Amino acid sequence: MLDEAHERSVHTDVLLGLLKALLLKRSDLKLIVTSATLDADKFARYFHACPVVLVPGRTYPVDVYHSQTPLVMTEAGPSSSAYLKDAVELALKIHRTQVGHSLHMS
Repeated sequence: MLDEAHERSVHTDVLLGLLKALLLKRSDLKLIVTSATLDADKFARYFHACPVVLVPGRTYPVDVYHSQTPLVMTEAGPSSSAYLKDAVELALKIHRTQVGHSLHMS
């Protein structure tokens, strides 16, 4: 399974080429390529007119919260664990105060 196939790079293009060649030699293998924004018809043609399954997407409202704790990165990673600690505490606070709000989807 190859996910986020629309995020093209030299590495993913080489991988897709190798998988295409491998599928011609190994009929017992199955490949699933997924992406939210992929040009499905183009990829289906590239993979020998393979079947396409379109699954309609959904969007949900998102609230964005910004940390008041600065994050300073060094070559070895974050300079302290305060940012991570505050992020976890905020996520838990949101979960405790808003649990159930997103459970009533229509």
